[in-house]
Formats: sequence, structure tokens, C-alpha cells
Amino acid sequence: MRLHVSVKGKRVAHLYRQAHDYALRYIEAAGFSDADRADTARQVIGRSELLADPDKGN
Repeated sequence: MRLHVSVKGKRVAHLYRQAHDYALRYIEAAGFSDADRADTARQVIGRSELLADPDKGN
């Protein structure tokens, strides 16, 4: 599963599953001065009950 984040029609980030956690990756080309580089940004934002696998009983 991958969620694309867009602001004013421009894709700025991806939320994706990385092993057992979810990670958010910012896209430098979006034009933000403080954006992380897309090839090195792997900031784990933690787990959420909304994202838990219902079959595993998380």
C-alpha cells in the first residue's frame, strides 16, 4: 500500500510500508526549502491503530 500526498496538485510525499512500520518520504522536487532528499529520507513516523493489520489483532 502506498499513499501519495499532494499539495496544490504537486506530489510532495509518499507514505508507504517499510517492514512492520510505516515511513513517510518527502520529495525534494516539490520545492520546499527544508525538504529531505528523496533518495535518503526514510523517516519512520510510527504505528497507528488505523494502519494496523486487522488479521493480526494489533
